Amino acid sequence: MPFFELTLSMAMDGVSKVAFSEGEGWPMMLKCTRCGHVGDKVQRVSSVGEAEMSGSRGVANHVQSCKECRAEFSVNVADAGAGAGTFDETNDESSPALITVIECRGCEPEPASFDGQGFTATSIGGATMDGVLEDGEWADYDVEAECEMALMEVSTAWALCAAPGKGKGRRRA
Repeated sequence: MPFFELTLSMAMDGVSKVAFSEGEGWPMMLKCTRCGHVGDKVQRVSSVGEAEMSGSRGVANHVQSCKECRAEFSVNVADAGAGAGTFDETNDESSPALITVIECRGCEPEPASFDGQGFTATSIGGATMDGVLEDGEWADYDVEAECEMALMEVSTAWALCAAPGKGKGRRRA
């Protein structure tokens, strides 16, 4: 089944690192691969939740039926590895940060707003602050380091990827 990676890019000011928490789940719109219908609501998919799949003994992190063709599809949050969910000064528009990886059956993710997503920002002075994105931005002030902290131009993208742990050059035992 296809795997998709969620990457994030943003501009940072006075911030050295941002760590996104899964919290209530990763926001996405889901497109049915059978009929092409894109749901009208943002779905939040989390690795914590489990739902049974009809006609199967399996479970998935998110199960949904298409409103148009009634096909059932599912999404599982895969282990994206160490460092996933973190954006730091080594990342920029040309090298976005990996946030998470999902496995889709019968659907594809579509971009959705990251607004309302919780995170922890570390200032260049070392202070950590919890925040929530609003309109793709966030700002605060580190009193001890006397510097402004800001996240701007936050954007996300989904891309087809290899299954986690199955990258290029890996040999089977």
